[in-house]
Parts: sequence; C-alpha cells; structure tokens
Amino acid sequence: MSFDLNLMHEYLKKYNEVVRILILKTSGSAPRNSGTWMIVWKNGQNRTIGGGQLEYEVTKSARDLLNSSHSQKIKKYSLGPDIGQCCGGSVEVLIEKMNIEKLGIISKEDGFFARPISRSNKSLKLSSILKKFRNKSIPIEYIFCDGWLIEPLVKEKRNLWIYGAGHVGTAIANTIHKLERFNIFCLDTSEERYPNDFPKNVERLIAVNPAELVKYAPGDTHHLILTYSHALDLEVCNQLLKQPFLSAGLIGSKTKWVRFKKRLGELGYNSEQIHRIICPIGDPSLGKSPYEIAIGVANMLLDYDKIHVSRKEELSI
Repeated sequence: MSFDLNLMHEYLKKYNEVVRILILKTSGSAPRNSGTWMIVWKNGQNRTIGGGQLEYEVTKSARDLLNSSHSQKIKKYSLGPDIGQCCGGSVEVLIEKMNIEKLGIISKEDGFFARPISRSNKSLKLSSILKKFRNKSIPIEYIFCDGWLIEPLVKEKRNLWIYGAGHVGTAIANTIHKLERFNIFCLDTSEERYPNDFPKNVERLIAVNPAELVKYAPGDTHHLILTYSHALDLEVCNQLLKQPFLSAGLIGSKTKWVRFKKRLGELGYNSEQIHRIICPIGDPSLGKSPYEIAIGVANMLLDYDKIHVSRKEELSI
C-alpha cells in the first residue's frame, strides 16, 4: 500500500483536520494486510481497514484523538480476546493526525514518506535502506523498521481516454474509476449517450466528431476505442497514430482488426505503427459481457504500468 499525497491534500482542504488509520503490522489471521489505511474526520470516514468490530473500535479511538492534544497513538488488538472477532491473529494500528505541516516534509523526488513512530534516531539498518531507496538501487516498498515507518508515495495518476459511453464504455468507466489510479475522460457525440449509471467523477467530453479531440490528449495517455461506429473507431485510430500515446486498445473481433490493419496500411502507416494498437481488448477467456471485458481491460492497464514502471526503474539504476 502507498501514501496518497494528493488525496491527503484534498481531505485536508475539505475537512481541515483528519486522522489517518494505518495497519502497521499483523500477526496470524487478520482481515487486512500491513499498509492498509483509512481516513476519519469529525462527521465521516472513507476507505476501510476491514474487520467490522475492529474498524468500529479504531474509528472511535481516531475521533478521540481528534479531540485531544496528542498527534498520534499506537494500539494493538488481539482480535479474538480483545474484540471478539473470529480471526485468531493480532493487529497493530497507527492512529495519526494529519496536517499541512506534516505533509510539507514529504519530498516527491524521494518517492516515499518516512517518519519516526516510536523512535527518533535512525538505526544503521534504516539509514542504509533510506539511502538505497533514494538512489533507486532497490524498489521502494512499505517498511516498519526500528521504530520508523516508510511508505511509498502513490505515483501520479495516468490519463485514460475512453471513446464511447455505451455498455462497454460505461462498464470500463465504472470499474476503473474505483482504482483511483487514472484521470478518466469519456468522449461521445452527445450528452444523451451517457446512461444514468455512468460514474459522476469521470469527465465527459462531447463533440460531434470525437476523433477531432484526439490531438488534445497528452502524450502520457491510455486510449480505449469503443464507439458505436466502425468508421469513427477507424478515424480515432488514424488520428492517434499521428501522435505519441502510452497505449491504445480497440474493441472488436479478429475480422474487424484484419480490416482495420488493411485500411490503416492504406493510410500510410507501417506494421510497427499499426501494432501499437491492441485489438481485441481485455481478456477473451473471461467472456464477452461488458463487465467481463472491463475486468480484462483493467488488468491490461495495471499490467502496463507494472511492466513499464519496473523497466524504467531498471534503466535508471
């Protein structure tokens, strides 16, 4: 799990003062893993650390902390004896006030948030770990070590443009927006094409010809092409191949893709350029329903970042 600096700024701007609950470590059977976190403010909360009664007890402690002069506390729960849960393990939880001053010490360039929890001085082991994180000689990961907590920062969100708000486009938007890893835009020809269950936090871009908007997409954008029209799909592909992009996926059968490759070749693109577009999208073994396609597409996008980010880190070492 990672520390989401941008999201934390949003919470503080909205609620002024919040408490972050973090599972420091677990032993035996526990509802969630180390690094899982949630946010609590005076009249609400977001995310979950799981466990029902555990979450209730910890949330109560978080609100008590809000009303105190203390900045943090650590609590350990034996899930069976202490709170009557069927899990047989234990959970150690950090309950920590967050404010703008605390966020100000975080360096985005480092890529992690390190601070003392139960010990102020850095051990030799910890100093070595921090040095390796900073020079990128080892991947940054969650560590609770010698009284210090180190959390990777959530990477900047990628851009995702979805062409078409039909059944599949809506299923993809509804699935991927919950990952909180993408700034999502959906392009279609009219407001009426967006159904009632289309997610409200996905920005809608409306144009008579959405292909004309392709040139405005930043180069670090993923594109998913699934409009109501083969002709429009082809024109979006045509415009995309004229500029940089992270990835592009086209919905369709193998027959459709054979035809598209022929037409794109006729438009002057070579085989290497054309095959930057993936068709069909998703994982055919999961099925062809909108949400089966959406799950496959989500996995495809996550795999892309996993492969390319790790490759970029390898090249920088």
